Amino acid sequence: MQPLGFKKIDFRKMSVTCTGRECYWNKAPRPKNPGIIKEKGDYYPKRDTERRATFDPRAKRFQNEDVDIVARLLSLLKTSQDTKSLWSLQLKTAAKKYEFNTPIVISDPIFADLIVDNYDGPPRDTETVKVQCSIFFWLMHWVRNYHRTTLELQNTRGQTENGFWYSERCVRVTASVAKQVLGLTSPEAKMNFLRKHMWGLDKFESPGMIYGKESEPIAREEYIKEIRKEDPQATVREMGTCINPDFPQLSCSPDGLLFSEVLGDRLLEIKCPVVLAEGDPNHFEQFLHQKQKWNFFLKRNKHGSLELKKTSQYYYQIQMSMAILNLTLCDFVVWSKNGMVKLTINFDMSFWQEKKKRLMAIHRSLFVPEHFFMRTPRFLLPQELTYPEFHEDHEDVYFVNHVEGDM
Repeated sequence: MQPLGFKKIDFRKMSVTCTGRECYWNKAPRPKNPGIIKEKGDYYPKRDTERRATFDPRAKRFQNEDVDIVARLLSLLKTSQDTKSLWSLQLKTAAKKYEFNTPIVISDPIFADLIVDNYDGPPRDTETVKVQCSIFFWLMHWVRNYHRTTLELQNTRGQTENGFWYSERCVRVTASVAKQVLGLTSPEAKMNFLRKHMWGLDKFESPGMIYGKESEPIAREEYIKEIRKEDPQATVREMGTCINPDFPQLSCSPDGLLFSEVLGDRLLEIKCPVVLAEGDPNHFEQFLHQKQKWNFFLKRNKHGSLELKKTSQYYYQIQMSMAILNLTLCDFVVWSKNGMVKLTINFDMSFWQEKKKRLMAIHRSLFVPEHFFMRTPRFLLPQELTYPEFHEDHEDVYFVNHVEGDM
């Protein structure tokens, strides 16, 4: 409160009188000691643009200039963009020597001579790789000289626990990834797939995969008990990697083969989904929320019966496996500790013929060249090639001369 009749005055806003200012006119002059005249560049030094461009704000112990790490970062930057932009074209990746921590074991000596485990330096000459791809592709079909029916490759039982199983898978397209291979469109997606499938890198084992591997033997035993109620003489044989001489670049590793004079021979495929670990597959809708039901591989038809969705990766896997094994029936088992579903799947020839043609083309242009270019382990995008067609005549002079000269 201000006293009545008084007004508050802010002296800070009042102008200063001449006598109130600091005396500056009687001060001593500034000393004049001029130095040596310098060049303009000495007064205005150039900025160290290189140092700024390569500056790493991290502590020294965290700084890493490993070429693979840089290549992976650049690859992630490219793949994280929904649309391509001009700046991504400036991201140049460098390659360095790459070596396997664990040597790849190729059981076939012919392939072992062609595939080189260690590779360094610039990419191989494209024309040389084309010749190697043709020889590789031709030799793969030599199995026709010795087998005309489906065969199981030696020492491949045990699947994930067997090193030979991995070595045979890496040179082929397997049934379990058939749908994934057909869906590979971008170069980045192809690179990530080949790193994992062909070279065994970036491995990841989810809880669902662990649960499935642990539950499969139990599910197989329960399936055998159910089958023997209809045919006491029925047997189920566990299998390794199987190929068909007509298209040896494709393979499958079935969970089992049923041999029965009553029911007929058929393929066995077992799935143990972790989302139904505590539920009953016969009533899967009760245990899944809406999004899970939408993504689940089973559905109910208009009659209320369970069916396998034809868009599911498991449908692709089953159709390809039956084609390789020359079977027309498959028992598809979905198991949990609270119940089991057994569906009979018929072979669909029209579905398979279209998928077979595409899978063989992808294997030829993408898989085979990658064995020789070896780009994806170094985070380089794969290179696809078109090379001379496979010759049905195994006495073809072109191939025989190259085989004898290169081996």
